[in-house]
Amino acid sequence: MRAARNWFSDTTGGLPRAFWHLWLVTLINRLGSFVVIYMTLYLSVVRKFGPFEVGLLIAAQGAGAIIGTQVAGVLATAGAAARRCCCRTSWPSWSCSRCPSPTTSGRSGSCWAPWAPH
Repeated sequence: MRAARNWFSDTTGGLPRAFWHLWLVTLINRLGSFVVIYMTLYLSVVRKFGPFEVGLLIAAQGAGAIIGTQVAGVLATAGAAARRCCCRTSWPSWSCSRCPSPTTSGRSGSCWAPWAPH
């Protein structure tokens, strides 16, 4: 058991904190997909819904998931555009502000994303 723990620590110990946040969120998302299966069983066995009603509710959940991902994509793109920085002094910070003039950025006035290499 100790060998497995050491191997896991050696293999994943250097991964950044952002990776583990994404990993946890993905795990919760995947576990949440089981809800549809158990909701179908609950609605049909316990609540005595018919196949049409259960299918309608599952279809509504699927439609909401599709619309939700589309809206989230639009909002994420808008958020990424709002986070663009011009000033080098605030580079690693996410609280960047736009440069008041093209000469203050040191990059010919072009705004750049804080995650872009420079």
